[in-house]
Formats: sequence, structure tokens, C-alpha cells
Amino acid sequence: MRMIKIKHITALVITAFPVLVSAQTLLTDFRINNNTNSYITSTLGSSRCSAEVNEQGKIKPKTSANVPSILFELFCKNRCEVKLYMSKNCEATQKAATLLIDRKQGLLSITNHHSKYQVTGSGFAINVNGGFAKRNA
Repeated sequence: MRMIKIKHITALVITAFPVLVSAQTLLTDFRINNNTNSYITSTLGSSRCSAEVNEQGKIKPKTSANVPSILFELFCKNRCEVKLYMSKNCEATQKAATLLIDRKQGLLSITNHHSKYQVTGSGFAINVNGGFAKRNA
């Protein structure tokens, strides 16, 4: 009898999980608009470099990406420090900005670190501009 209850509860959780995650994601995803010719990678709170997780952890030049709210839940409490790097691997010399983000209020502050890049934004969206001219290969 106990085994049947566990199976039903497990099935309910598995069925409801995508709905719960997508409902929350629609409310609080964080948007990064990369208007540069460089890749963007990041660290989120205590996380590893986003590039180490998968290819989606690298925001390609001239594209935008949504950072799912579930990542903030995993690596942050209420407020979180996010470091943006203008490289494919969170190279320390290419740190563009440090952001302070509140899970409910969105962006609280931006500290720009790189003279070639300007990070701006509000709420749950940021824009990264500037950088170096695209090199012809």
C-alpha cells in the first residue's frame, strides 16, 4: 500500500514540475542582450563558470539569452552577485561588470569594470554594448 502511494505522489510531482517551473520562469527570467562582437559568460552567486555547464552558458555575439529563474533559486538566496565576462570561459582579465540582482525586484546595481564595455539595464533585463571591432578572419 505504501509503495502505491509513493508511486502516485512521484507521478504527481513529475507531472506538475514542468508546469510549476514554466509558470515561475515566465515571471522572473533574466534577459541579457549582447550587442557586442564578443561572447559573454558569467558566474551566478556560487556557481561555476556558465561555459562549464553547457554551450548555452555562452551568449554568442549579437544575440540575446534568457537566464532561467530556477538558476537564481539554485545558486542564490534573495540577492545574488553576477559577474559578466567578455570571453568564452570567464577569463578574469575580461570581467565586464558585476551585477547585484534581487530575485523579486530584479537588477539593483551594476559596477562596470572594463573600459571597452558598458553594461546597463533595469528590472530583469540588461544590455551589454561596446567592445572591440570585429576582426576579419
